[in-house]
Amino acid sequence: MNILIFKNDRVGDILHHSSIIYNIRQNFKDSNIILVCSRYNYSIAKNYKFIDEIIISDGQSTISFYLKHIKILKKKFDYVFILDGKNSSILTSLFVRSQNRITVCYKKVKKIFGIKINNFRPSNFILKFFFKYFIYCDENYYNTSIIYQKIYIDLLEKCNLKIFEKKNIYILQDNQKNNYRYIKEKINLNEKFCLFHLDEKMNQLNKNEIDAVDNLINDIFKKKKIILTTGIFDFKYTNYFKKKYKSIDFNNLNNSQLNIKNEIIIIEKLPVDLLAYFLKDSDINISFHAGPIVNISAALNKKIVDIMPKHKFNELGRWIPIISNYKRYSIENINKILNDI
Repeated sequence: MNILIFKNDRVGDILHHSSIIYNIRQNFKDSNIILVCSRYNYSIAKNYKFIDEIIISDGQSTISFYLKHIKILKKKFDYVFILDGKNSSILTSLFVRSQNRITVCYKKVKKIFGIKINNFRPSNFILKFFFKYFIYCDENYYNTSIIYQKIYIDLLEKCNLKIFEKKNIYILQDNQKNNYRYIKEKINLNEKFCLFHLDEKMNQLNKNEIDAVDNLINDIFKKKKIILTTGIFDFKYTNYFKKKYKSIDFNNLNNSQLNIKNEIIIIEKLPVDLLAYFLKDSDINISFHAGPIVNISAALNKKIVDIMPKHKFNELGRWIPIISNYKRYSIENINKILNDI
């Protein structure tokens, strides 16, 4: 049996849907599962032993992608699952031989010349003629009952599949264990700590809000050791924080002469598998709804604090893992986070 799964999006997204893929495997233990993923979430997908083969999609057109991987995609598939909702994945699936295409159809109301029109992705025409199983998801964010993990679990159940796991899955990688120990020794990290992750999600904040974040970091430091980490990309306020705190680029760590004692430091550009060890050992993990932070922390049973603008609660609340020790705060009320430290 051959099964094709499309999950061509970001690192946090594949972590968020890891239990969905695992449940597919548990229902079809002897199947050959092929995953289409992005070059971003490949870093996570490669660690999952319940995936047999991986195809990396890197922004090619549908035709170019299909022709490049035609040896695999021309196979007959028993099931094709679209788990990313992307138009490119939906279109590519139509070129694949399968009687069982499965997807979530996202419905959103749009206004055209003042008239409200329901927009479906994929269209109802495509659903009717190409997909055997599907479920609708309301993308109008006033609907606060939508949880994406629950939607996809419902989709599997509609396919008459059993649910074995609802919790995020992440496997710590042994090849990063020594690197973690080395960094801990380098920075004299010998006590419990809070991890605070800074990344491009903070670009939406204004200067006053950034100052409030900085005040929170210093207030946390009065109560507990704090480690600041960043993603692999610089963001709008990178230099703001680098001017305030000692910054260590992971890529230059071997060449750094460090004498870290009782101070706040930033560790920049940690690979996700190494970052996971910090998440595992921390007391609490704080971020601005950074996908890897939230979803790895949920998998590792760690306390999560999520910061986001109040107006984003309904939208981003859909991405909260079903099983997690999770709290969220608006940027306007971040001082209340100290109560959880």
